[in-house]
Amino acid sequence: MVRAVENPDKTALIYYGTRITYGELNAMANKFANYLIDSLRVGKGDRVGIVLPNCPDFYITYYGILKAGGVAPLYSVMYREMELRHLLKVSRPRAIVVADNLVPMLRRVVNEVDPSIKLICASDLDFLPTTPELPVHESMKRSKDCGGELDLITILRSSDYSDEEPTVEHTEVDVSVNDPAVMLFTSGTTGLPKAVVHKHFGILYKQAAAFTYGPYDYLIPRGREFDYRVFLNEVAKSEVRLVVLPIYWVAGKDFGLDSLPVVGYTAVLLARYDPRVVLLAIHKYRVTYTYLTFDAYLDILNSPLINEVDRSSLRFAAGSSFIARLNRELRRKFNSFFPNAVIYEASYGLTETHTYDVINLGMLLDDLDLALRERYGSLAVGPTVPGTYVKILDPETGELLPPGKPGVIWIRSPALVEGYLERPEETTRDFRDGWFNTGDYGLVDENGYLHFIQRIKDMIKVSGVSVSPVLVEEELKELAPEIREVAVIGAKDPETGEAPIAFVALKDEFRGKITEEEILNRCRGKMSRYHIPRRVIFMDQLPKTPSGKIVKEDLKRAWEELKNK
Repeated sequence: MVRAVENPDKTALIYYGTRITYGELNAMANKFANYLIDSLRVGKGDRVGIVLPNCPDFYITYYGILKAGGVAPLYSVMYREMELRHLLKVSRPRAIVVADNLVPMLRRVVNEVDPSIKLICASDLDFLPTTPELPVHESMKRSKDCGGELDLITILRSSDYSDEEPTVEHTEVDVSVNDPAVMLFTSGTTGLPKAVVHKHFGILYKQAAAFTYGPYDYLIPRGREFDYRVFLNEVAKSEVRLVVLPIYWVAGKDFGLDSLPVVGYTAVLLARYDPRVVLLAIHKYRVTYTYLTFDAYLDILNSPLINEVDRSSLRFAAGSSFIARLNRELRRKFNSFFPNAVIYEASYGLTETHTYDVINLGMLLDDLDLALRERYGSLAVGPTVPGTYVKILDPETGELLPPGKPGVIWIRSPALVEGYLERPEETTRDFRDGWFNTGDYGLVDENGYLHFIQRIKDMIKVSGVSVSPVLVEEELKELAPEIREVAVIGAKDPETGEAPIAFVALKDEFRGKITEEEILNRCRGKMSRYHIPRRVIFMDQLPKTPSGKIVKEDLKRAWEELKNK
């Protein structure tokens, strides 16, 4: 932890009012590493999993596992017994750091899969102050119960594992950048999640890229010449990031976990998302950088609290498109409330490449990103990270396609994993000669910029014409502002081969007040006939993964059931 050595007294984490310095965080991570080595005999390459929400315990144990030479499988707190049973068999951890409220479930799964797996109990309550400076979620108003498992706090309080006047001599571990570091799991929208292992090098490569080629040029007054490296160091000193996206998810991990010891900012850590608490945190701690979904930003902009807080500190608002998507209207509305900040699409990226494959540098000036997205109908756009290469192939013939012609995106990256654990068929299919088949539909434009349009498997062939569900979804939301969220799938059709089917969740105030026929009537004459949905199906809520992505496979099954009734 470079920043811990350089600035041991600087605040690394703020957790509802509890402040932890870089020096304190480093010391606790060392203690946990010593415990793993001395007591559990964890060696290089051994796996120690984490099942925690955002909390200081996550940082302490994650850094400690890496310091011990171990590999950290990061499991979602949203996983339940079926997923965990599968993932524990694949990941085979020696131990798991688990949230206290999940201990009973983990104990059942561990007893079934491998009773020798050691459980270490941690909690989002461990570092919660007696009087929190921000409102806490209802789920945090409980007492910690480890169910008889070893408590992480007991380890951290023990002098046996301290580097300062240790009671025993600790073993040092030589960790190389080419050693495995973390195990991540794909989102599982088409089945059980797949496991991939990233090396230390891949993580550091992406951190160097994200900091060097991030959107910081947006802060530079035009016409000035100066040393960009000096400028970045000054930015790092004053940066305060709000970390609320789950840090077990690759994008949240990149933004708020791996970047902390590299950049050296202060992280304001929230265990749960709440638009009111986000606004209060920005106000109280002078947050400069956030990363949320665009749905969350819309919640924040519509919060009654927004006019009661100081929002002037915010400079950057990175976002991901899960349901709501970035457009000019959202950017204008955001700027009206946050005049010193810019809202932008974080990056195109994959779990397999440890995300952040497209850079933001230079893309936000004069709304260049939005102009290019509108021109090509893409969701994300930009030059690829230095050292990363892409090619666009015809999904049917495998032919290399010229600039401007869409096809399947193949990517080559220094951070690309070697394959999927215990999935030889998928590994052989998707990993070829250093290239990875992303399964995404996109193009490279005349400037060499990569455009991500959508998942290739989601494309719909209507009378031989390729139709993008993303475009249909955007058109529906424009024609029917009563829609809260929408997902379009392709279904077999006797007349056109395939046809779009729209699943819609209405805003609460419009439920029962608009019909399928009304929406379809608005589409006629306004949308291409290939884009008009064959049916509009209303749902209270669309099915989603733990990370918030809509599960279109569930919608396809729902359509089959409806069709056969």
